[in-house]
Amino acid sequence: MNMKKSIAMIIILTLMLLLMMTSSIQAAAISKVLNLKMERQENVVSFYWDKVFNADGYDIFISTAGKEYQYIGSVTGTEARVIGFKKGVTYSAKVRAYQKKNNGTKITGNFSNAITVETTERTTLDKTKTLTASQTGGNVTLNWSQVSNATGYEVFVKVPNLDYISIGKVNTNHAVIINCKEGITYEFKVRAYKQSNSSTTYGEESPSAKISIHTKQNNEKYNDKIEAGAVKNLTAKVSGKSVTINWNKATNADGYGVYIKRENESYYHFTTNTTKTSLSTSKLDYNTEYTVKIVAYTENNGKIKYSNNYKTVKFTTEKKQISAAKNLTAEVKNRNEAYLQWWPVEGASGYEVYLSKENKTFQKVDDITKNYMTLYSDDLSYNTSYRVRVMAYEYVNGKKIYAEYSNIARFKTEKESPWENNLDVARVKNVKAKVTRDTVSLTWNKVTNAKYYEIALTIPGFSGETKFQAYTNSKTILGLTEKGDHYTARVRAYQYVDGRLVAGEYSEVVEFMAK
Repeated sequence: MNMKKSIAMIIILTLMLLLMMTSSIQAAAISKVLNLKMERQENVVSFYWDKVFNADGYDIFISTAGKEYQYIGSVTGTEARVIGFKKGVTYSAKVRAYQKKNNGTKITGNFSNAITVETTERTTLDKTKTLTASQTGGNVTLNWSQVSNATGYEVFVKVPNLDYISIGKVNTNHAVIINCKEGITYEFKVRAYKQSNSSTTYGEESPSAKISIHTKQNNEKYNDKIEAGAVKNLTAKVSGKSVTINWNKATNADGYGVYIKRENESYYHFTTNTTKTSLSTSKLDYNTEYTVKIVAYTENNGKIKYSNNYKTVKFTTEKKQISAAKNLTAEVKNRNEAYLQWWPVEGASGYEVYLSKENKTFQKVDDITKNYMTLYSDDLSYNTSYRVRVMAYEYVNGKKIYAEYSNIARFKTEKESPWENNLDVARVKNVKAKVTRDTVSLTWNKVTNAKYYEIALTIPGFSGETKFQAYTNSKTILGLTEKGDHYTARVRAYQYVDGRLVAGEYSEVVEFMAK
């Protein structure tokens, strides 16, 4: 189904919309689009990117739920406002620059990196309605009303002659601010926030709460109770992105304050007070270093006094398992050959390829490091249905750690003697490719009495094949994309047979990479 019909993508006409463009070719003269970004307001998604030198305009492509990218329109500026995205559907977008030539052709550059389009409705958060502040020695305890659907809360403080500044975020409706200075009046505010995959929504700030620090008066109330000591044998046991903290009871302690900070952060976030000597949490990120601080406290008449003694422990969460390969496609080439490709998986060491014939059991047919391959006639039969899937893996300490299977791609090879080819025309053999920077030179053996040759080129980022003609047994093609992009090519001869111009069978596929 055409994407412009299926998701009704429309580029808003405040920008120049350039549809019905002529056919385009790749060329190295146009640079790759960089820094593609997006911003969503209500039902409009605005895309932005850096200007490309000498570009006449830009083509916008959209993919729905990991399917093939489809062209939806062009603009002359570096912004496109697009409507027509459906709620709850995953989209991705990419952009390329182009130049228009006098003869009507359009020369295009390399695609930008793809970005995910956020279509989930943003949650509206309520205002944090109440906020109270109490003092224990040089520490201030804040408590506030919970906000429904909030991921956490951001705390702000104002001191004399300064505006409010953010001092951190917590995921509970209370926080302890330590080491406040004697004689200073502090003013606090709190606001809720909701974190999604690509954006953060904030609620309205709470009313302010003021408190003046007078530690001498408050400390006199604790003269009858000895300060708590430091905890001992503090340990952290990591499992995935979860951790369990354990410690031995501190002397004179009534409970413990738990604080945490990420690597490179300059301050600790208060987590909770507990009377237990262990704590577990899974609200951490993968492959991240954390430091946990445990501070013992004493309690008197409902007032908490934190000890000046504390212990810390560092730990690093485990690396997240790699993702499954996505967008696996299979395209039949020479009747009983198939070209496979899929999106590369970040962190993958390699891929195992599995093939099923006529819906039978999958069998492993290859183990490769690249994200494409050709299944040749040795693996496939004529006029047969197949399924194929891929499993990415990563080597961890010399052992293969597997991701989930990719999607299943289906294809059917052609009959042994299809009508469109004529067996009287010899099959092209010995196709070779020599790449120099952005240029490939293809050569092959001559076919006797050939009128001309047709070259079918697969270009990264495009569906189907791009066709070229040659009247000798060689062809030079300019404008390969940047290093690392993979191409395939195949060639067939055309010849007059009984007064009719017919095509021979395509050659075997030759694979090559842009340098």
